[in-house]
Amino acid sequence: MSWLQPDRRTTMVFRKLLWVLLAPTVCLACLGVADAAPLRVAIAGDVWLRHKQQPSALHYAALLFRRADVAIVNLEGPLTTRTGRTPNKSARDLRRHYHFVLRADPRAATDLRDAGVDVVGLANNHLMDYRTGGCLDTIRAVRRLGLTTTGAGASIGAARAPAFVRTRQGTVAVLAYLAFMSPGGRGACTPAGAKSAGVAIVRPNGAGTALSDSSRQAVARDIAAARRRAGAVIVLFHWGTEGASRPSTYQRSLAHAAIKLGASAVVGHHPHVLEGVEWFMGRPICYSLGNFVFPAAGAGKADTGIAEIVFERSRATKLRFHPMRISGCTPVPLTASAGKAASRRLLQLSRGFALGRTVLGADGTLTLLRPK
Repeated sequence: MSWLQPDRRTTMVFRKLLWVLLAPTVCLACLGVADAAPLRVAIAGDVWLRHKQQPSALHYAALLFRRADVAIVNLEGPLTTRTGRTPNKSARDLRRHYHFVLRADPRAATDLRDAGVDVVGLANNHLMDYRTGGCLDTIRAVRRLGLTTTGAGASIGAARAPAFVRTRQGTVAVLAYLAFMSPGGRGACTPAGAKSAGVAIVRPNGAGTALSDSSRQAVARDIAAARRRAGAVIVLFHWGTEGASRPSTYQRSLAHAAIKLGASAVVGHHPHVLEGVEWFMGRPICYSLGNFVFPAAGAGKADTGIAEIVFERSRATKLRFHPMRISGCTPVPLTASAGKAASRRLLQLSRGFALGRTVLGADGTLTLLRPK
């Protein structure tokens, strides 16, 4: 009967009321806040898969990676069988060990997948060691297994594109940049161009205390684009000085700048040793997670671990460090007593930084709670 059918105006009012009621839920889902459960992101440092071994060098790490909602590593060295090396690292520099050239078999990408890795950061000083072909081989080898990459690509647009991972708790975006100070160091890494393959590079200004204007604008655009699709944005920087256990002024400045531009967390690598951690504007920074799957010759280069960042409704609430030690090229969990000693060393490296309350677990893990 017609009197039971709502007129058009009533229908429109009902739809508007329904939208008002549902909009908060829809918006939270768009921002990556689909579940009240904590979101756990596990991140490790430099990985060079130079040997295909059984069990995998990531055998122990897999226990933590699979438990996390998102797992991220920095892949050092292209996955390729090509033999044509980059011309940007001279034979003289290689002999002096000023530069190194790395490579791994593309089949080793299965170790990443089997360990539970979701995102592979590629913005580093070795991804282009075997030129454009090696870069593209690496991206193909990783992506065909269902993993995502960021930090390198066939063009600057592709290199700067975020990696997105959807989870039950929402979407996480990852951006990766190489951030060396010296122009020579950056040039040896083959920056991506408008139509040429390479890595995503940001340039500190001349004083090394902030991003150049062009880099700041680019990072701001990248983070803003990532924010439109994700509730948490992780920024990876390949930076610093090899062997230095304290971040330089420019590292701290770049990390703070990225957070001011909207990053949810900043994680660094390249020094091959651990550096300190801090909270800035309520967001965590790990200046260097050191080696992970890598030869560990040299003082402090065997000390490593996995940083687990816990987000609740898109806000980082705690940073948990799981200490490990490299044996051969394999990161191995520590006993409780050795883990506690390693966690205390990380606290020592973080002296002078804002940390909030810290909790040393019975298993040796170190938890840093977000400052009030």
